[in-house]
Amino acid sequence: PGSRFYQLYHFRITVYRIRIPKVLIMNALGKFLTIFILSASGVAGTPAFISLKGGSAGKYSVVHSSSSNSASDSAEGDREKNWEQGRSFKTYQSGLKTLDIAVGEGDSPCDGDLISVHYAGWHDSFEEAASETTGVCFDNSRNRGSDPLKILFGKAQIIEGWNEGLKTMKVGGKREFIIPPELGYGDKEVKAPGQPGIPANAYLRFVIELVEVDNSLLTKFRLALPKPSGIFENSWF
Repeated sequence: PGSRFYQLYHFRITVYRIRIPKVLIMNALGKFLTIFILSASGVAGTPAFISLKGGSAGKYSVVHSSSSNSASDSAEGDREKNWEQGRSFKTYQSGLKTLDIAVGEGDSPCDGDLISVHYAGWHDSFEEAASETTGVCFDNSRNRGSDPLKILFGKAQIIEGWNEGLKTMKVGGKREFIIPPELGYGDKEVKAPGQPGIPANAYLRFVIELVEVDNSLLTKFRLALPKPSGIFENSWF
């Protein structure tokens, strides 16, 4: 303190304290964490081909139609011959039919669990040579890459045939579904650019693999946070 050097170069710096309400800080921090956590979680949007509600979804369109070509007696015969082939499907009261290709040993999904699935889907049109035994394949998750589709079970807007058939599967299982129109798209015709559409009143066949059921508290906490899309719809402070 007695030094001339200290006297020449010592400056007093005044620090002004700005008091920010704690609730505003927590709000901003929470919204930042929402972006980071949900972007890292890999939750995918539900493809329209398995979505039930909303009328349209992204590039997919759903139109109403009174067509009933798939409900004819000949189509029913083709389904039984080509899809069931004398195999022992389990028939539910709803009309859903399932056949286990492989029985899993892990958890079964419950409402609110984040599940991962691979799937392929066909509708019951057997007129073309390429589809005369299988029906028309309208979607296959593996064609989009190795990552499975992630769905918030019991919350995602998927067709009822999926909900009913998935809830008794176990992780590691692979199951074949035959879904009647009333558990699928009913009288709606579903179209997608670059892919075969699904006619109105179509029966659907899916082969679904249940890859994972994530029911951890951490995942449930992550998914309970506000969606990133809502961040800019509301005021931060």
